[in-house]
Amino acid sequence: MNRQDIKECIDKLCRYSVHSCGKQLSEGYFVIGNGIRVGVSGSYSSAEQALLAEFCSLNFRLSRQVIGCAENLFSETYDRNIIICGGVNSGKTTLLRELCRLNGNIRKTALIDERNEISCFADGAAQNDVGALTDIISNCSRSRGIMLAVRTLSPDLIVCDEIASRDDADSVIAGLSCGVRFLVTSHGESEKELLKRPELKKLIESGFFHSLIFLKGASAPGKIHRIVRL
Repeated sequence: MNRQDIKECIDKLCRYSVHSCGKQLSEGYFVIGNGIRVGVSGSYSSAEQALLAEFCSLNFRLSRQVIGCAENLFSETYDRNIIICGGVNSGKTTLLRELCRLNGNIRKTALIDERNEISCFADGAAQNDVGALTDIISNCSRSRGIMLAVRTLSPDLIVCDEIASRDDADSVIAGLSCGVRFLVTSHGESEKELLKRPELKKLIESGFFHSLIFLKGASAPGKIHRIVRL
């Protein structure tokens, strides 16, 4: 594909409204139907809020719901504060989606779906089954979404993907202090890796979390390698 082909592809995927995807494109991606994430490389503008001005390539990350993949893990995580950890393509998001569905069918759950990859929310409804009692906050930062959920939705459980900043950690701890349970994921294949990141170190040492669940990796997506009790 040449540069013009890539630009035409992006226009079509954005339904000829690239401006509507501006917030996501400032982060180097946008999400289309069924939660497919399209990573975009290229040259960023020099504006205060940098946007991709020239496009170089596209990377499609396909998501799918796997009903039943977390049934054996459900009893281990129910009513506990859990961090699911693993490397790229280890199945963290797929497991999290299924645990959200299982919890959301029996108790009030809030899903903070920053990149809209878990629920695939569109036209007022989730395209994936995330539970009958699950409230969805999509296309909003994790930290803000967590606080909105705590203040307005009265959840028993908050589910969110990829804790990645101190603001995320601060919001999680604020929610935990209000008695809400949390089920979150993070990149990391060992405790040593997690503790090198200030936001994860803060969560682990907070005393709120019960377990770290490490996945095997890309060679066995969604399979548990070991569980570390905290």
